[in-house]
Amino acid sequence: MPVPLVLLPGMNCGPQLWDDVVAALGGEVVLPRLDRPSLDDQVETLLDRLPPRFALGGLSLGAIVAMAVHRLAPERVAGLVLVATNARPPTEAQQAAWRAQLTRLDGGESPRDLQADLLPLLVGTDAGPPLRDRALRLADDVGKSELVAQLRTQQSRVDERSGLREITVPCTVVAAGADQLCPLNRHTEIHSLTPGSELVVIPSAPHLVPLTHPGPVAKAMADWLGRVDVRRH
Repeated sequence: MPVPLVLLPGMNCGPQLWDDVVAALGGEVVLPRLDRPSLDDQVETLLDRLPPRFALGGLSLGAIVAMAVHRLAPERVAGLVLVATNARPPTEAQQAAWRAQLTRLDGGESPRDLQADLLPLLVGTDAGPPLRDRALRLADDVGKSELVAQLRTQQSRVDERSGLREITVPCTVVAAGADQLCPLNRHTEIHSLTPGSELVVIPSAPHLVPLTHPGPVAKAMADWLGRVDVRRH
């Protein structure tokens, strides 16, 4: 029997981010929330709640958490799929942006307000109203307290690049070709550092690629899961 598949969302996104991908893949998928206020706390919480061994994927912050899970408990992870992400530590510009978002939340703005400002980067400038609305509803689902925790996790990130060299399980890196938040060169770097990994580039896709291009993402994941099943213990 295949190991369970666990998918982690990105920042200001609930598990519904993966709805179309999960529907295309079929089968049962575990969809945890990211709701702890530091990277180490989030990893510890996931390890307490998840099955003994699992295939793990995530988008953006979710993929960063996935890299940390493997770094801290590699025996639990049967495979990794890393989507629209970045293994480097935060820059000062990123830290300043997260502090500004926390200030806005403290001032009474909502996760939807913050998401609305980023919509062109998240779903592309040509996205129609239905897609834009879905991205905003992801933020509604997260809510203020959970987004604050996610921003705190962002602030506690570390450089994951050295841990990539220790990955021996099947790993696929999925890059969105038009991603301005996590550009292609961040994915080619992860791919080059991770032994035996595969790189899949989805042309013209923006950051929330599971929302905008679920078919290609599901195809990349199905191929990856085939490798996990073959090599699982």
